[in-house]
Amino acid sequence: RTYPIFAAITQGDVEVLRMLVQKGANPNQIGFLGATPLMYAASLKKNWRVYDYLQTVSSKTPFWYGYNIRRILSIVGVILMAVGFGIVLLLYSI
Repeated sequence: RTYPIFAAITQGDVEVLRMLVQKGANPNQIGFLGATPLMYAASLKKNWRVYDYLQTVSSKTPFWYGYNIRRILSIVGVILMAVGFGIVLLLYSI
């Protein structure tokens, strides 16, 4: 599925992008491969005005996602280790 906001980013058209956001396009919409418009704009390295605009209207930056994914993965790792340790203790108690 394609969103108009991603098409405007691909074209590097900050004016169309601004109009889409003003008309209700979600600047935090998760698109193809899980990228937000800001992440997609950064990956294109095409028009930094588009990137700068998205930074002002987006609530989550790529750094936010990177930081929180790292935290989530570390928590999941701790849970998996605890579950694994519990299974080992259970096996020893049998």
